[in-house]
Amino acid sequence: MDLMKFRFPRVIVLPRVLQKGARAATQCCEKCVHHKESEFAEEEAAAAETPKEDRFHSSKEDRSILLTAEADHFSHVSKKIQAARKRARKAAEMFQSEYPFFKTVLRRHNIYNSFVYVPAGFALKYLPSESIKLQNSDGKQWPARCFYREGSGAGRSIGKGWATFSKENDLEEGDVVVFELIDRNTLVLEVSIFRMVEFLDDVN
Repeated sequence: MDLMKFRFPRVIVLPRVLQKGARAATQCCEKCVHHKESEFAEEEAAAAETPKEDRFHSSKEDRSILLTAEADHFSHVSKKIQAARKRARKAAEMFQSEYPFFKTVLRRHNIYNSFVYVPAGFALKYLPSESIKLQNSDGKQWPARCFYREGSGAGRSIGKGWATFSKENDLEEGDVVVFELIDRNTLVLEVSIFRMVEFLDDVN
């Protein structure tokens, strides 16, 4: 074998300063790893010694307190709303007029299904035509249609035009409205609104 042609692997020899630095870095890394491992080991050991029921006890208590507080808050708000609705109804009961009128407590379907039921007796006596006008307290009018509803007997419902009136006058569930026939010729119904929200501040 020709030793002159054989190439031995090159060995890189670091200077002494670099060798010392490399050894120091290696030792430092080993210490860091050992330190981290010891920290994790201590934490895991402490967690293992803590009973599971103690580990989760405080968080369950906190959630329970929070849920109880929220339930109490919603219960209080619900009671205030119910009381305000009663006051709105009582205020509407005091309403008097020389003109024919009927009252309605607005329900969810009156707001979202966009119709209001008209009592049969009122409709038969005072509303011979389907075309009517709704007027607010400011005198602004909205055209509307009062039509017969299937299954309601002689009763009618204010449908077309009611949704626009409801939206533009900010009507809400729980409000009490009084429909007052102030003009029999053109069938103008003036709508007086007893807003539930206006009575909330009076409720403790």
